[in-house]
Amino acid sequence: MCTTITAPEFCPNPQCSYFQRQRAAQHRWYRRAGTYHTLSRGEIQRFCCLACGKSCSTQTFSIHYWSHSDCDLRRLREDLDSASGLRQIARRWRVSYRVVQNRIRRLARNALTLLHTAAATSALNGIAEHLVIDGFESFVRSQYFPAEFNLVVGKNSQYLYGFSFAALRRKGRMSALQRSRRAMIDAHYSPPARSVFVALRMLLDDLSSAIAAGCRCSPRVIYSDEHRSYPAVLRSLPQLHTLMLEQRLQHLQISSRRARTTANRLFAVNYLDRQIRKNCGEHARETVKQAREVNCSLERMAIFALSHNFFTPHRISNRADTTAEPTHADAASIANAAQVTWLRSRLFTHRHLHAHLRSPGRWISCIWRHLHENPSAVDFTTAKRSPQVMGLAPSAIAAHLAT
Repeated sequence: MCTTITAPEFCPNPQCSYFQRQRAAQHRWYRRAGTYHTLSRGEIQRFCCLACGKSCSTQTFSIHYWSHSDCDLRRLREDLDSASGLRQIARRWRVSYRVVQNRIRRLARNALTLLHTAAATSALNGIAEHLVIDGFESFVRSQYFPAEFNLVVGKNSQYLYGFSFAALRRKGRMSALQRSRRAMIDAHYSPPARSVFVALRMLLDDLSSAIAAGCRCSPRVIYSDEHRSYPAVLRSLPQLHTLMLEQRLQHLQISSRRARTTANRLFAVNYLDRQIRKNCGEHARETVKQAREVNCSLERMAIFALSHNFFTPHRISNRADTTAEPTHADAASIANAAQVTWLRSRLFTHRHLHAHLRSPGRWISCIWRHLHENPSAVDFTTAKRSPQVMGLAPSAIAAHLAT
């Protein structure tokens, strides 16, 4: 039985008037409806909504809903942050690979909820620092499917405000065999046109209100490398373009070939690139833990953002106990917001729903709902589309993952 949850927080029926937490908290909308016994958790208390008659239990609101074991999600976050592979975690926990996948999805959704709430706080108060944008290059499944994660990072705090995904076509020097294999892939799949532009535009559009609110206090600067898509993205967003015309927002491009020191204005993204390579097994150089599904990779990136923003000290000290050290969220003046503190206290115990997010950013919804397209798998022997599936449709996830 989940001891941290003793009463329902809202009616699980989306059509019920008590589905919203705020309204449910103000009324006595439920009654107790007996208990039932389970082998894994013992007696579970049931409840019934007085308005619509929908029944629920304490497990309905637990992050361990529809499961037969309570895996330690704090330990899961730490394992992922130390570059452990999924099968490595499964062997250590003595569970199946699919159970680990399932728990990552649950933790990722809570991480996205926290990132959304922090972004809403920033939109209200404004981002209190300059920003740095850059693309982190990696791949999915193999180097024939390169990908770029667009990052928006605080210049002083190194807080990761958001990220988006863009699929790319393999480029650079290749052997004759590699070129022939790329041609086989091109016959079945081609990345979306201007994918970096589209992905970064979506991300900055979601953050534009927070950027504009910060510009009301003092002028802000967005630093980036000399990628030619970045000026076009900023010009295409009316709110940011207006701020640039009013000289309250400035875009400065800096060569990425400069020394990657703390004096470099791109230090924040250079530092984050190093952290991702170090902490995420799928993005390490010459890794054998590469991602095999785009949406699952983005979920693990959300967990990395959670660890980096809210658990990693802003500056490393020699102290053995770093729990009292300021984090990147503290440096960005986000960690002490009431809603952020409340969500952090429930991060590893409670379940959060996408329907309860107020105006979530599109980059968050795309990850939550698995809306990113996966590249087609190709059999290099027959040059035909492989029956092996790289990704799953949202409707197939429940049947695929063990509970």
